[in-house]
Amino acid sequence: MSYIIEELSYKLSKKICCPIDRINDIEIVQYGIEVIIKGLIKVFTLVLIGLLLSNLSLLMCTSLAFILFRLVSGGFHFQSYMACFLFSMGILSTLSLLAETLSTYLLNWTLILPSFSVISFVILLVYRPLINQNRPFAEKNFIYLLLSIFYLTICILTSLILIRDSLEYAIAIQLSLLVQSITLISKKKVN
Repeated sequence: MSYIIEELSYKLSKKICCPIDRINDIEIVQYGIEVIIKGLIKVFTLVLIGLLLSNLSLLMCTSLAFILFRLVSGGFHFQSYMACFLFSMGILSTLSLLAETLSTYLLNWTLILPSFSVISFVILLVYRPLINQNRPFAEKNFIYLLLSIFYLTICILTSLILIRDSLEYAIAIQLSLLVQSITLISKKKVN
């Protein structure tokens, strides 16, 4: 699948760059096209899974919470696109189904969900954001830490607001944050 995407993106980038005399930019344009195609494939697959599982809005909430936190905190990366694709589709689907199922249990969610938040915060503070060195301001890891803390705080407050009327969404958000924070744990030395 990755080979097909690479070939398609190369052909498209040549069609874009050649007429405007930008042959040297083919690799840059190709990379951008690959990112867009892979992103569209993931969105399409998530929508399809959400429709098949009859929980599209919950899956989208789960995905949004996970992806936005991942943007500011980074985390573990797989070596291949296919491994990343399969893992992310599997984990996001599982988290949305788990949130849906757990919301049916009469537990003390006003105690449990903040506990998830505390664990996520501790992991974030101990392991810090794992930002790819190719990203802007990657050397300023403190900026990503502040953005991560800010995002976690917003999600925690949102979850607390949702507990009473939309428990499954509050659980989905907190599970997403917890799992994404776990991807920060690596073999590197703790600062």
